[in-house]
Amino acid sequence: MHVGSLYLDARTYTTFGALITDIKDGVGGSNVHVELRRFTNGVALMSASNTNTAGPTWEYVTQSNVVVSNSDWYDIYISASGNPATSSIRGIFYEY
Repeated sequence: MHVGSLYLDARTYTTFGALITDIKDGVGGSNVHVELRRFTNGVALMSASNTNTAGPTWEYVTQSNVVVSNSDWYDIYISASGNPATSSIRGIFYEY
């Protein structure tokens, strides 16, 4: 599911991530995923997964040294591996 977009400048980001979980019925349990794709051509920039969502457990998932080659809008997508599941994201963060 597309949940938002953010504009990124071309540079290397030392850390890029999100805070995500599966909040289904307050018990969680499904793996959840976040992915950023460039708006212009749909090319994936980064993806990360929280595989510890029982409870549900919010977890920071990150990637290191993410290279943004072109300044552009990047779309944020979240998904889950289970059915039923309710993916939830509290935010995106990055450092450079």
